[in-house]
Amino acid sequence: MPRRTTTPDTTDPQVNIIFMVYGFEPGGTDGREKTLVLKRVEGTHHSLLQQAVLYKSAPSRDLFIKRIK
Repeated sequence: MPRRTTTPDTTDPQVNIIFMVYGFEPGGTDGREKTLVLKRVEGTHHSLLQQAVLYKSAPSRDLFIKRIK
């Protein structure tokens, strides 16, 4: 199982990047309007985020060559 790269504990001294995740919820008298609502706040550390990107599965060589041409 991959290592978790975020934590809900934003007071952790290792946290130096904050993600604020929003969503839309029905609003107004008829429910057709949408209201932006904060869903959750999570923190991470720069090096954990960098590692998550670094160790992501790489594309095949052929697909990589195709993308850079």
